[in-house]
Amino acid sequence: MRSPHLRGEGARRAIARALKNIYYDTPHLALRERGLVVRVREAGRRYIQTVKSSDGAGASGLFKRHEWERPVPGPKPDLSGIEDPALRQELGATASQLAPVFSSEVNRITRTIQSADGGTIEVAIDQGRVMTARGSAPICEIELELKEGKPDALFDLALALNSETPVHLETLSKSDRGYAILTEDAIGWSKAAPLVLVPAMTGAQAFETILRHNLRHILANERAAREGHDPEGVHQLRLAVRRLRSVISLFRSVVPAEIVADLNAELKWLLAELSAARNLDVFLDELLRPVQAAFAHDEDLAALEATVRARRGDAYEQVRAVLTTARYTALLLKIGRLVESRSWQETLEPDAARRLGEPVRVLAIRLLDERYRQARKRGRGFGKLSAKDRHRLRLAVKRMRYTAECFRSLFASEEVPAYLKSLSRLQDSLGHLNDVETARELLKEFDGHDGSPRAAALTRASGLVVGWYKRGAKELEEKLRKQWKQFKNGTPFWADAAAG
Repeated sequence: MRSPHLRGEGARRAIARALKNIYYDTPHLALRERGLVVRVREAGRRYIQTVKSSDGAGASGLFKRHEWERPVPGPKPDLSGIEDPALRQELGATASQLAPVFSSEVNRITRTIQSADGGTIEVAIDQGRVMTARGSAPICEIELELKEGKPDALFDLALALNSETPVHLETLSKSDRGYAILTEDAIGWSKAAPLVLVPAMTGAQAFETILRHNLRHILANERAAREGHDPEGVHQLRLAVRRLRSVISLFRSVVPAEIVADLNAELKWLLAELSAARNLDVFLDELLRPVQAAFAHDEDLAALEATVRARRGDAYEQVRAVLTTARYTALLLKIGRLVESRSWQETLEPDAARRLGEPVRVLAIRLLDERYRQARKRGRGFGKLSAKDRHRLRLAVKRMRYTAECFRSLFASEEVPAYLKSLSRLQDSLGHLNDVETARELLKEFDGHDGSPRAAALTRASGLVVGWYKRGAKELEEKLRKQWKQFKNGTPFWADAAAG
């Protein structure tokens, strides 16, 4: 509240208000199931009824919601005056069942900021609590709303505030938080929704859509990764970050070099911070478990598991710490600005601007060909590739798969699902070898030589794990060679479109 960005030139007088909100739903929370919120706000002597339907967090960190407001005579909702016929019909069956389910009390300070480019941003600072029959939670947040002007000003202000006092993007609304307390729901992870591009898009529109899609995936899994109850939370978050980095790299020829370099460096940093937790999850859940099943009740393997679990606890603490840093928030805001603002396109070289303006299928075929050639080049002399070269090939195949998944909706060929499935199998096989190699490096840390019984137990257990996967390497190698041959000799699903 003392920030010069909120009190300096361009800042208008602050207005303070006390707000009381009552949220209504049916006994079985039918509105929540439909993604609807009914709220009545008491502000002074006035009562304002709000009905919201939410599309969730926008991929840029902006929130996309539809709202209908109207005054009502008292604290009870009155749905009869809703003008939208579809909404009125949807609410009609539940109107008689509505009752208060939770409430919030907030002290709000509102101030309007005039940006240097003539835009207007409304800043609302809320402090208070959301209260339910099963408990309460504090509210301490700042909301920035662009009233007029370009999105750049909104993101610049958010970045400036974040650099002064580290904040994080809140992906839950006040109503979401109330429902979470009321229902005691566990924080869940989610897979990425299908990405849909249409041929009518330009390359620029497709780029924005792909960025939104992957950023939405990050926001959807951030809370689950922070809570750490399910390893899939960190896995999905890391997967979203890797795909986002792949997209930035994919479009590097048509995006300003300084933007690519900055975002690539920050995404690489974030991946490194998440890697320890994910690697330990893979070791415990996918690599150690089969060995334990084969050597049931082995005490040395149990000691190794306990040691790795303790290390995983430390790694998850690192994840939680990283996701609360100003650097992480700044990364999300930079990506959001790239999505929502087109000012960076004004500085493009003519050739890059032309390519971004092309129909997306033209750009897609060019980028798919580029990634395909890179993967084939990395796989030359496949049978003689070193572990390091196999790792490079795995990364090239992964980038190839991400690219194909990005653009698959643009091609109607029946061969697309089979091609992607084959590519996925190749990536999984190469990935398994990489996981084993990562586990081998991890186990070196437990190969103690101090002569203690614990060190001896960990050394023996490590040898069991390494030996187990050496045993299966020959069988996997034969399978991998067949998968690579199939990829190398196969016809890409976009080949006919390229020829046409």
